[in-house]
Amino acid sequence: YSIFLYAQPTEALVFKVLIVEDVAETREYLRVLLDGAETQGHRLTVSGVAQNGAEARLEMDRRRPDIVLLDEILPGESSVDVLRDAREAGIPVLLMTSTEHPTHAAAPGAVGRVIKPGWEEREREAAEFVRSVFSAVRP
Repeated sequence: YSIFLYAQPTEALVFKVLIVEDVAETREYLRVLLDGAETQGHRLTVSGVAQNGAEARLEMDRRRPDIVLLDEILPGESSVDVLRDAREAGIPVLLMTSTEHPTHAAAPGAVGRVIKPGWEEREREAAEFVRSVFSAVRP
């Protein structure tokens, strides 16, 4: 008889991220920060960005991301509505806040909440932010 050993594929897992953020400068910073970020054989790619709920829905349909990073406060519509639509489509959502100590609970259905990197200590906070995204999206 023969024994066959099957090697696990060594190709990195690539996770597609949709960023939903209304502030253009922050949206671009997050795109640059996350696109191509790697850890433990996994890589992130930003498949799309959106500045409001309507754009987010179009990008979710168009791009089918592995995770949506959703700003908790969007102009013109509740992020809870976008969260609900993403969850109905089977896409996990990680909420983003700029408040270090939020006074309200994260919306039900989100996989978690992360603090957006601040302006003062961006480098340290950026590393924490990227780790949080990987933790939320990894199988």
